[in-house]
Amino acid sequence: MGESHPHPRAPHHPVLHNEYCINRRQRLRACHVCREVCPAAVYQVPQGHEPKWENCLNCGLCSAQCPARCITPSKSEMRDYLFAMMEADLPTISCGHSSAEGMLQVSCVGAIPWEYLAYLSVTHNVVLYTGECEGCLSGHGKECVATTLGQLEKFHGGDSTHVIVSEEAVEEPQDLRVRSSVFLGATKRGQDALAQAYSDIRSRDYGGLVFRKMLADLLDFVSSKAEMPVDCVVDLPQPNERCYGCGICADICPHGALRVETEGSGEAEGSGRVNASLQAWKCVGCGTCAIVCRRKAMEEPSPRAVPTLRSVELGEFFVRVCSQCGRPLPPEQEGERCVLCLRSRLSR
Repeated sequence: MGESHPHPRAPHHPVLHNEYCINRRQRLRACHVCREVCPAAVYQVPQGHEPKWENCLNCGLCSAQCPARCITPSKSEMRDYLFAMMEADLPTISCGHSSAEGMLQVSCVGAIPWEYLAYLSVTHNVVLYTGECEGCLSGHGKECVATTLGQLEKFHGGDSTHVIVSEEAVEEPQDLRVRSSVFLGATKRGQDALAQAYSDIRSRDYGGLVFRKMLADLLDFVSSKAEMPVDCVVDLPQPNERCYGCGICADICPHGALRVETEGSGEAEGSGRVNASLQAWKCVGCGTCAIVCRRKAMEEPSPRAVPTLRSVELGEFFVRVCSQCGRPLPPEQEGERCVLCLRSRLSR
């Protein structure tokens, strides 16, 4: 499956899923995030070569900052993350330079996937203990922390009260305790939902989307128990008026989030209806769909409030279709047949 792993018997290194890498999907815009954030030069190798896993510090920055989520946290990190989800009413996470000790200790707060923090902060307030960021992890720590917290604040619609960032130990006042009594009815139910999700991810391979999948499951559960839906904000692409439904965006999407379907039942003969939708939990906002569209018919991902991380409708519009095969026709193309059908006819 194009999967690369440093030492199959050792759980202390991340897993690189090459098939999801933006650079493997297109060559119009290079992505070097993993190289830029790695303090040990693990990814300083030519494209297509095996990373220098022997240098890996297992800091987690690459998996947390990868825009395509093509890097999965190490097994040891996953174990620590999942156990921490189930153990505390007030999750506390500390970095290696913090004077306060959290329930979960990580090399850097920026090395935590924002989806993991979002999962915790839907039902709990989260406390992050940070230390001196200057010079940490080759100077990338501070920038990665800002990126992670920015994504988390965006997810909550600009509300930053879900997460408390402190350099000193924080007491546990009543208003910081678990909010599951409001959203879930009882903490036990939330733990049951987590246990089920954990069992699910162990039996399937979600790659770098594991926390997004768990977050989607939790939001579904919360919405079913709450009196009002829990809206969230994520970056999603959007087709514009130049789109004619060719479907290249869906073909190139790293995680298969996009779906473009054309039906030959438009307003008039020879026309069709295009439906564009996506699975929001699979869409990481990498922008690959917008990069590869030469017609500029797909807008770059931008913040959008959605009630679920499941199926999100992007639009429905009418286009001309090939009279023979039903494929959508570019607006500038003359005639009633597509190029493929014309070539097939000429080759007979």
